[in-house]
Parts: sequence; C-alpha cells; structure tokens
Amino acid sequence: MQTRVADDAQARRDVSRAADMLSLPAALGVYDRAPSAVLRADMWRLAVVWLEGGIYADSDVEPRPRLRALLEAAAAMPLDASSGDGVQRPGLLLFVENWSFIPTLLGKLAIAVGLSDFARFPQYRNCIFAAAAPAHPLLESAFRLATARLEDEERAGRAEPPSDSRVLELTGPGLLTDATNSFLALHGAADIAFVDRGSGMAFFIHAGVGSWKSGAVKSGYTERKLVLLAGAGLALCAAACVLSPARGSHRSKGPHSME
Repeated sequence: MQTRVADDAQARRDVSRAADMLSLPAALGVYDRAPSAVLRADMWRLAVVWLEGGIYADSDVEPRPRLRALLEAAAAMPLDASSGDGVQRPGLLLFVENWSFIPTLLGKLAIAVGLSDFARFPQYRNCIFAAAAPAHPLLESAFRLATARLEDEERAGRAEPPSDSRVLELTGPGLLTDATNSFLALHGAADIAFVDRGSGMAFFIHAGVGSWKSGAVKSGYTERKLVLLAGAGLALCAAACVLSPARGSHRSKGPHSME
C-alpha cells in the first residue's frame, strides 16, 4: 500500500484531469476561483479517488491495522459484474459519522438548535473514504454536485470565503451525504458498503482537530455543549430532589392513640 501526498500544483492537475475526463470544464474554473483552500481540498479528494481509486484520509486520521483487512475482505459487498471474472471486489467504502444509537429526529434537532456541528443526520464522513477502483459513479456524482454548488455560489455573488457551516454544505460531509442519498435513491446500495461509527473505531482514529475551522466556531460549539451538559446536570439534580422522599418531614404513628 503506497501513500501519496499532493501539493497545490499536483492537486490542480488532478482536478483538471478529472474535469477533462468528465467533460466538465466548469469544475476546474470553480476550483481555481474558490475563495477557500478548504473548498479546493474537498474537491480534490473527490477527484483523485475517482481518478485512481484507493483510500483518502485527512492528516489527522490514524489508521489501525484492521483497516487493511477491512478493505481486502469487503465481505458486505456484492460481486463486481463488470470485472467478468467472478472475483469479489470492493466498490466504495463509506464511514458513518454519527452514533447509530442516537435517534434521527434527536440528531436533526441538535443540528437545528446549534448543539451539533454536523451538516446532516445521518452523515457520511469525507475525512476518510475508499474506492477499490477508479471511476466510481458515486464519486463522480459528488464531484459534479460540488461543481454545481460552487457555480451557484458564484451566480449568487458570494465571493467571500464561506462560513464553516457553509463549507460543509458546499463541498464537505453535507455534500457527500446528499450525493450518497441521491445515488442510493436511484441505484440502491449497489457495491457501496457502510461502516457505522462504533465499528469504524476499530479501523481508524480521527483526532478531529478541525484546524480548518475558525476559532470562534470551535469555541462557540464547545460553549454550547457545556451549556447543554450543565442544563442536563441541573435537570437531573432537580428530578432527583423531586423523586426522593423528604427526610424528617413526618413522624410515624402507631395504630392507636390515647387522649
């Protein structure tokens, strides 16, 4: 297994090559004009894995030995009929970012009130994903969707770097989740395998540094979590006080009393 790191020049060549192969010249244009390096990095990861297959992982993702075994086994994936040799091959591997025990409605409510920095619930990670072969159609769809969303931003006259939450929508996990859901609606799971968050911890560790995010966003999100935890703690204390019997507030009396 080889590791490849791309600088800005190589990343642009990869995006250009993908744009040419897909007859999508607008992709390179929005890539060059993107007001944020994060947007370009998100587009590049889709382009390079579509071009070459393999695993993409952020620099703060630490693989564990079982990751290789997971990719090689691909036990949950069907046969690749296009290979013509009957050999089982992995297609696309996506990792679910949210915990499966959290109800969907609760997760969406947390996003709505600002207690989660997710863009979607459920949400698929774009910090790590893998394709066993080039040209997976879901990655093509995601690349095209990212191009379209950046074009829409330009048409709307938004030239400033987008907010962190907007980045998630334009090119980040929100985009990958939307592209995945659309693909599933049209084609079904096909050769895509999904790994839930609990199982994923056996294959990699994501430090989640979030160095691309602004300090204000990170601190604000932390403060909201602390407020939530404090509120939950007060609510539990109040409930405990209400439910526990008051001590020393009554005296027991015998069955008979005498005047």
